[in-house]
Amino acid sequence: MYAVYPFGRNYVNDNLTNEKIVGMESGYGFHSSKFTTNLNLYRTTWKDRFQTVGDRTVVAGTLENPNGYFLYEGLSKTHQGVELDFNFKPINKLMVNGMLSYGNWFYNGNATSTRYTLSNQLFGAGANVLYLDKVKVGNAAQSTAAIGATYELVKRVKIDANYLYATNLYADFIQHI
Repeated sequence: MYAVYPFGRNYVNDNLTNEKIVGMESGYGFHSSKFTTNLNLYRTTWKDRFQTVGDRTVVAGTLENPNGYFLYEGLSKTHQGVELDFNFKPINKLMVNGMLSYGNWFYNGNATSTRYTLSNQLFGAGANVLYLDKVKVGNAAQSTAAIGATYELVKRVKIDANYLYATNLYADFIQHI
């Protein structure tokens, strides 16, 4: 959440390391009166990321560390993939559209997790190693496809239908370690 002051508290993170982000994207687009399409390739890497997450650990039905938090440090991950979208107007009143997206998002190497109390005191034994190398990044479908159509019944009255398929959706487990 907050790098310098974890969780917005009056405590400075002395171990702060600047994140390193490198992103590249390349694409091609084609446009004509009846058909348009775009193709994009992307790759983004993050190194030395941090993340703070509220501690929701429950023991015997009670929050073990109320208002505490986990500080994850040294997270590195890669997002890479290809995306294609198109619009096709075969006749004046009909528009067909679609998209495909294939991604491969994963963590690189290991990170650490340290648990703190509301008053920013260490809770527990100290930092734990998170073995994340090649684990998939969660909370968003890494591959999707969609197709749809819009038809104009009469001037300014349209109907449409769309279908979306999503796969390679992984749990956002890092918030619950």
